[in-house]
Amino acid sequence: MDRLEALIVAVTETWLVHDLDITPELSGYHYLRSDRHGCRKGGGILLYIANNINIRSSASESYDNGTCEIISCKLAIGCSTFMLSVIYRSPICLADDFTLEHIHLWSANTRCLIIGDFNAPDISWTEMNTDGSINSFGSRILVTIMELALVQHVSKPTRFGVYRGSSLLESVITHESEDIVDLNIFPSLVNSDHAVLSLTFRTRDMIYDQHTPHPNVRRANISAIQECAAKTDWFVDTNSSVEEAWFVFKGKFSLVTSTFIPYLVLRRPNNSPPWVTSWEKEEAMEYVNLYWLRTMQIQLL
Repeated sequence: MDRLEALIVAVTETWLVHDLDITPELSGYHYLRSDRHGCRKGGGILLYIANNINIRSSASESYDNGTCEIISCKLAIGCSTFMLSVIYRSPICLADDFTLEHIHLWSANTRCLIIGDFNAPDISWTEMNTDGSINSFGSRILVTIMELALVQHVSKPTRFGVYRGSSLLESVITHESEDIVDLNIFPSLVNSDHAVLSLTFRTRDMIYDQHTPHPNVRRANISAIQECAAKTDWFVDTNSSVEEAWFVFKGKFSLVTSTFIPYLVLRRPNNSPPWVTSWEKEEAMEYVNLYWLRTMQIQLL
């Protein structure tokens, strides 16, 4: 962590319970916990947030049957705010509606980062299909991601086992493909069979250069231009050079017309690349990829 200078650290499957306050504290960080309810072992989420990040609101939820835990918080850095959500869904989860409803809720924020273990290994995020039935969680979350025009950012497996093989279980979800940069996969910690991931999340909307303003001639006030032109002295010294005469004429013409011709400035969407239209964003879901996360360290732009 010292080397990566992470501002946020998310850990899933902590196995922490409510009656044991053994959270390892990190200097310079706040922490939030969501522990598993009931008698089931496993699960749980631990989220560390650097002290210089303003936590405007936060909520920790654990489904009653002990198969899903969630932490969500609205964070502010300078003038930028975004929603950060972490989720762990058990392989035998009985709270699929609970999970999908929260994804809908979180994605309503202009800037959001959703990370977590969804335990849906049957999804092929490169082919955008699943081996599960139409009512399976894999099918339902795949449809949800496409309907909300969200992006999944990692395609390589990050869980490895001698007998289980490699698999993709978790996802990192945002609105735009440019939201995540510098994503790296590191070896697992101690006895874990899951890799450690590091990434940088862009907290601000991307603002592209504006197009050059163009006169909107169709909306010009022609009668006002004619009236102003009739009152203007168009005399040009015939002894001046062509360049000087043109400069004088162009200045007078601009004074006559500029007041009565509005200019049109075409702007690209602040939150989308210039080549992606709203239709393409909804239809071209081949941008979606997935990866599995156990411990994540996050930097923010």
